[in-house]
Amino acid sequence: MIEQQRDRQRDAKHFLELRAHIQRHQRIHAHLEEAEVAVQRRRAEAEHLGNRAIDAVRQQALSLAG
Repeated sequence: MIEQQRDRQRDAKHFLELRAHIQRHQRIHAHLEEAEVAVQRRRAEAEHLGNRAIDAVRQQALSLAG
């Protein structure tokens, strides 16, 4: 009887440790996903700014040529 109680306590402790471990990994994955979204947004912003710069240079070249 006492041995069964110890086994249940050990199992409960192990379950709580596993749950905490899984939750930690879920938080890590959420942070990684947020970081990836931020990187993609910055990449898109940089591409947009690059396209605007190219357009400005083309316009300047056309105005100088015309």
